[in-house]
Amino acid sequence: LNADLGDYGTLSSITAWTDSEADNLTTLNHSQGGNTCVTTFACVDYAYRMYTKALSQELNWASNQIGIVNFTGGVFFYRQRQGTDTDIQRTVDAAGISPRSVRFGVESYAAYGQANVAATERLTVVLGARYTYEPHDDKTIVPTYVHRKETFSSFIPRVSLQYALTEQLNAYATYSVGEKSGLSGVDNPGSVPPYAKIKPEENDAYELGLKYAASRLTANLSMFYYDYKN
Repeated sequence: LNADLGDYGTLSSITAWTDSEADNLTTLNHSQGGNTCVTTFACVDYAYRMYTKALSQELNWASNQIGIVNFTGGVFFYRQRQGTDTDIQRTVDAAGISPRSVRFGVESYAAYGQANVAATERLTVVLGARYTYEPHDDKTIVPTYVHRKETFSSFIPRVSLQYALTEQLNAYATYSVGEKSGLSGVDNPGSVPPYAKIKPEENDAYELGLKYAASRLTANLSMFYYDYKN
């Protein structure tokens, strides 16, 4: 949904909803006993069931040009509930033997903004930032009950310089910070110690490039350098 705010720019609302379920049953019946091997446990029935329910909502504001500056900004909300259950030998026992059952709950709240400043006729300076607050509420039910609540937060800045060499050719240099959220660790029994929390992954990203656009040709050239931290 888009709303024209006249002199104040444009306001957009983006809503998304996901509701999915999957139930997969795989029979590994490659033994000499044929399809009846599951009754003697000579082969394995493996069932995998997963559901995901997610809602996201974003409000984005884009200003008109105000002198040498224009702005964009907004807020974002995301909520997800996900569960995974696995069991074996369901063709022998309708309930199956459940080796794994986990539940994940996450919410994410974010605010972001960006300013594009036409410093000169050819040079544009872009300044942006995003703050995210993300609580997790996860638990493993089987084989070992583990319930954990963890909260992750991040501040991500971005700076870019864009210079118009000609009407068709632009050069740019960008520095930004990226982050991949951490995990509560309830589905991480193999860690030392078991079920250890996984820290967020961060990276400093540097990029240099050229962009060319003409009526019949578009070409981009870029170089990247990422410095990852965990």
